[in-house]
Amino acid sequence: MTFSGKSKLSLNGLSINHEFVFLSIYATEFSSVWLLYITLGIKLEVSVRLKLINWKKDLLKESSNTLNNLQKEENVTKPDITDRATEEIERTFELRTRDRERKLIAKIDAALKRVDEGTYGYCEETGDPINIKRLEARPVATFSLEAQETHEKKEKNIFKS
Repeated sequence: MTFSGKSKLSLNGLSINHEFVFLSIYATEFSSVWLLYITLGIKLEVSVRLKLINWKKDLLKESSNTLNNLQKEENVTKPDITDRATEEIERTFELRTRDRERKLIAKIDAALKRVDEGTYGYCEETGDPINIKRLEARPVATFSLEAQETHEKKEKNIFKS
């Protein structure tokens, strides 16, 4: 006999849906182990979700601050040409940084979607789990380290041709 079902956990306004399936034969022998795995999975999912959401919130806050600062600076013109050139370089650098962060926000949204779908932490190319240390260092990673290296080698060869 197989037991299955869905559970919903709400923590700090975040809802998490989980599906669980286990065999009744093993339920008595391993119920505490299953509970531990489910608990660890939920904690990991909540931790990842919170990390991604907070990261996105910080990026959006920085973007908003930059926009406000650029609008304030727009009204002030510098009489010296060197000061204007310096200001233009700084503005260009800031806008380039914000563009990179915009792309990162899209990757964060994609990672949150993978968390919702239950595919977060698995390599898109091989389907193997991505090393936890890699996910801690790069929470938006979609490839395992080996698959990423292979992908980068292929890209490098394309650019050489």
